[in-house]
Amino acid sequence: GWAVGGVISMVLEMIPLIVLFLITSFHLLSFKALLTIFAVTLIMAFGTYGFAEMLMGVAIYVREADQIVSLVANIAPFLAGLYFPIIQLPKVFIGFSVLFPFTWGLDLVRNILFGSAVLLPVQYEWGMFILVNVLYALAGSKVYDAMIRKARKNGLSKF
Repeated sequence: GWAVGGVISMVLEMIPLIVLFLITSFHLLSFKALLTIFAVTLIMAFGTYGFAEMLMGVAIYVREADQIVSLVANIAPFLAGLYFPIIQLPKVFIGFSVLFPFTWGLDLVRNILFGSAVLLPVQYEWGMFILVNVLYALAGSKVYDAMIRKARKNGLSKF
């Protein structure tokens, strides 16, 4: 319930930004760019869902997993390039940044919208984007199922 509430409040808080974008920049985008952004968003949603399943799997078996989830939730926007391009991150953080499934999508969307520099050449960036998101989508349910089995077999002794 709290997750749905968070998503709803986030969408409501973003409405002014979306309206401002539509007023100022929407006419600059082509139909192809809009379709590409939609495709990136859709692929990114599957990868992010797999990433969330992995975190839920850990949360089932480890008592302090809420601390891990909170840490990831707080640093992910900065490391994933939500506020600035990941190419501007210090080199030590780029290694962590590329592990998030949404990093590659945000980098591509920023490139499509603003023509900003990307971490890799665009064709390789697309390849990494698809690869990372497919791997997270596939691995997410596997990790979640494995943690469920482990918790059922060994009990929730860590709680």
